[in-house]
Amino acid sequence: MKTHFSIAEIKTTMKYLESLFDVVRLVDPIETAILTIKNGKIHREKYSCYKVWDKKNRCEICSSICALTAQCPKTKHEFLSNNIFYVVSQPIYIILTEKEIVKAVLEIISRTSDHLLETPIQQQNFFALLNETQRKLYEDELTGVYNRRYLNEFLFLQHKNSKIP
Repeated sequence: MKTHFSIAEIKTTMKYLESLFDVVRLVDPIETAILTIKNGKIHREKYSCYKVWDKKNRCEICSSICALTAQCPKTKHEFLSNNIFYVVSQPIYIILTEKEIVKAVLEIISRTSDHLLETPIQQQNFFALLNETQRKLYEDELTGVYNRRYLNEFLFLQHKNSKIP
């Protein structure tokens, strides 16, 4: 996939992708900012990228910071109000001038099919299982405090982004 875009190219690309996916957006995962293009310039929105998921802090697994760090596409599933979203994060460069290039991540988000889980009971069980698995991954069973896996991932993200809350 192409990784270097002029402003006109990224606008055209995003417009095309918006007809295919639920959400197409540019983010700066280091600042957790949404980037918009207005009058041929890049603007940072005042709200954080994770607010689309109704979160107060950065996502535990930020596919965009992982994509930017690894310089390759990363994917994840995000869960919100009994909906499952598939997120693709692609690092890109937006060329403003010969000397000014903006690093960003193109996020493409698609809601999964309504028929993935046929009944509300299956959906509730599925989400309960996912929540329980997440809890077991990061918490000690006896004390309920965060474990070493959580600490290692937190420190990795902290090292890559000093703005993590």
